[in-house]
Amino acid sequence: MEQLTQFLVNHWVLSLAFVALALLVGASFLEGHFRGVRKLSPMAATELINREGAIVIDVGPEGEFQQGHILDARHIPMASLEKALPKLEKYREQPILMSCRTGQSSASAGTKLSKQGFSRVHVLGGGTLAWQNANLPLSRK
Repeated sequence: MEQLTQFLVNHWVLSLAFVALALLVGASFLEGHFRGVRKLSPMAATELINREGAIVIDVGPEGEFQQGHILDARHIPMASLEKALPKLEKYREQPILMSCRTGQSSASAGTKLSKQGFSRVHVLGGGTLAWQNANLPLSRK
C-alpha cells in the first residue's frame, strides 16, 4: 500500500490522467443506459432488423440520405422529427433503429424518442459509415 501511495505522489499527473480516462470510459458505457437508448454495432443492428422487424429511421439531411442509407430506412430529417412524432406513434412498442451518417444526430434523435415514451429505441453506433465499413449494403434509392 505504501508503494502505491508513493507512486501516486511521485506520478500524480499520470495518476490523474488515468482516473480521468477511467471516468470517461465508464461514462460512455453508462450513457446509453441513462438515455434509455442502446447503441448497437452494425451486426447487432442487422439482427434487430432481421429477427425483430426493427423500423429504421435515418435522421440525416437529404444529401446524406441520398448518398446512402440502410435498405427500407424511413427518412425523417432531424429538423422534422418533432412534427413526425404523430406518424411514428404506431411504432411506439416496436424496435426502432435510429441512424445517420456518423451516429451523432441519431443519438440525439433516439434520446428524443425515448423521452417521448418510445420503449425500444436503438442507435446505430458509428452511423451508416460504420454500416458501410462492415461491408453491409447501402441503398441510394
